[in-house]
Amino acid sequence: MLDLHNAYNPRALLLRTQDGYNVGYLPDYMVEDVASLVDRPQQLEIFVERLNLPPLPVHHRVLCRLVASWGADYMPYGSTTYQSLAGNPQAQQLDEQLTTPASAAE
Repeated sequence: MLDLHNAYNPRALLLRTQDGYNVGYLPDYMVEDVASLVDRPQQLEIFVERLNLPPLPVHHRVLCRLVASWGADYMPYGSTTYQSLAGNPQAQQLDEQLTTPASAAE
């Protein structure tokens, strides 16, 4: 379900069981794709695969598997967020800046 009152991310998707228990949030990097699937008439299911106990942080305790069917017009991870940076001059320049040792840059 969409969590409109989430102050951190107003587009956040909260995973909730059929009987109304909150499981946790979908990772932000998946929100755009999954939100577009929710709006489609095809089937979307999420299954709990593994539960991890403390001392792991709360946001690492539930591992889920998402199973969805979609039409031929849908491309998962097709938004600009997931596009390759290879061949992008700005990305290459940033990569060079980040990987060049400070002594070599001086």
